[in-house]
Amino acid sequence: MAVFVAHLPGRWPQFDFGTLPFGAAGVSFFYVLSGFILTYVYGSQLNQPSAVANGLDSNRNNDEARPFDFKKFYLRRFARIWPLHFVTLLISLFLVIGINTYFNKPAPVGKLLVNGMLLQSWIPNYQWIYSLNGPAWSLSVEAFFYLIFPLLLLGGAKQFRRKFFLIAVGTIAGLFAIHQFVPTHEDAWVKLNSLVHTNPLIRLFEFATGVGCGFYFLNRQNAQVAIRDWKRDTAIELASIGTLIAFFGTAGSLNLYAEDSKYGIPLAFWYWFRFSGAAPFFALIVVTLSTTNGLIAKLFSCRFMVYLGEISYSFYMIHLGVMLVLARQQWVNGWWVILGVATTSLVFSVFLASMLYQLVELPCRKWIVGVFEGKGLGFLFTTMATSAVNWIRTPWFVPLIALTVAGGWFVVNYKFDIRSQRHINSIIAATSSDIQNVQFEDDATLLGARTTSVYDGGLVIELVWKLNQGRRSIRVMKLLNADQKVIGRGHANQELFDSVGNDVVIDRVRFGPEQLKGVKSITIGFYDPKRFAAVVDRGPRGPRNRQLFVWESK
Repeated sequence: MAVFVAHLPGRWPQFDFGTLPFGAAGVSFFYVLSGFILTYVYGSQLNQPSAVANGLDSNRNNDEARPFDFKKFYLRRFARIWPLHFVTLLISLFLVIGINTYFNKPAPVGKLLVNGMLLQSWIPNYQWIYSLNGPAWSLSVEAFFYLIFPLLLLGGAKQFRRKFFLIAVGTIAGLFAIHQFVPTHEDAWVKLNSLVHTNPLIRLFEFATGVGCGFYFLNRQNAQVAIRDWKRDTAIELASIGTLIAFFGTAGSLNLYAEDSKYGIPLAFWYWFRFSGAAPFFALIVVTLSTTNGLIAKLFSCRFMVYLGEISYSFYMIHLGVMLVLARQQWVNGWWVILGVATTSLVFSVFLASMLYQLVELPCRKWIVGVFEGKGLGFLFTTMATSAVNWIRTPWFVPLIALTVAGGWFVVNYKFDIRSQRHINSIIAATSSDIQNVQFEDDATLLGARTTSVYDGGLVIELVWKLNQGRRSIRVMKLLNADQKVIGRGHANQELFDSVGNDVVIDRVRFGPEQLKGVKSITIGFYDPKRFAAVVDRGPRGPRNRQLFVWESK
């Protein structure tokens, strides 16, 4: 949810949460929690030094530890993350980005390969890291953690302390090296912030912190611990959460997350503080909630919260694609509509996450592990069918369907349709007579135009065109100052004019308040590099009658 919230402003700027690093916090917490969980699962029987030296797998139902099975461990890690990664990669390629758009970008095959092999986080350039399903970069980092986890586990807690010290020192040394040798100018191909943000070696400290929490928990679990009072535990839980909030609040109030206020801190260390600095406080939360039984721990142990936890990986991997698809649509005006779109993104993401968990995650995980036991494709399809039936039987299925249907109703009713006759009629009815049925030579006829001020000080211009075949290639929109000089341009909406034929369509352009600074009027026209701009036959026109004024400030 932290990452979901962090991605809202990038799609809808109305959601401005300031400089607090919601997304960075979510990923950092995930790395700490991942180290804790793996240590809990695979290190719970580390109670004998000789067994530790051999490397052990957890078997909480047995008193005797079993040798660590490297093959099974890596197979299960692969089965845990890669099938869903592959499916969401295909969804991004075909449904979110579009196959033609993707392969028109630089190095598409190389980017596809490194994404498929989960190597993108090792390339210090965001054009590669975010080239397909953006959130998958953190899986690339996690895959490295899986690779080296047995090395952190071997030797038990005593040897891990030395390893953790070396990781901490190595992280500091790495940040010094990045600060010293990596350029910071914008044209540099190697990006300093990506090295700190996504490089697995720099992020290892957070995972190792979680491993340390796991060792602490296991040692404490084996000790004689008195039964605690739930009121006292609740107070401890609230105190740990309050400590985390105080950390972020203090850092925010001191402006430590704002890039222009680093107080002389080297850029590499500032980025590390933003992305990873909260790891010790997340460790406190993990240790507290795993060792107490207060109201907060009980809340997160309830059946519904556990299910949200189970589908959280699918939610993380699909939510940005849902956002991107919905954000590129046109919507009717109103701040509440933007809130509705964001809510619909959340609802669709949760529904798709639940579906992917039941139909991809669980069946593929069982099948891949079963392949080495002779299980074939028939087992996969049988498992999918069983999981689908189990999904329908869950108490969450009907509410999810109902919420998704409600989201679909919202999309149908509030998505702006460029051919909606109702909208076309309302725009024409609001148009003054001097700019109705204006001819732009043989390109198009402007049937109507409406300008609407929006709540944030911006402006929406809606134009109804009757388009002609063979029209000029570009619809031009110019922003003019008081001296009639061009100081900006509106969106050309080229995809609209390239995609429709002889239709009546709505051409809709939105301006933010920052775009309107100094703007006194807005004009439109049609242009082609091979011939002059189209002549406008009447109405308030610009020089040589080749531009029509559609808005003037009062």
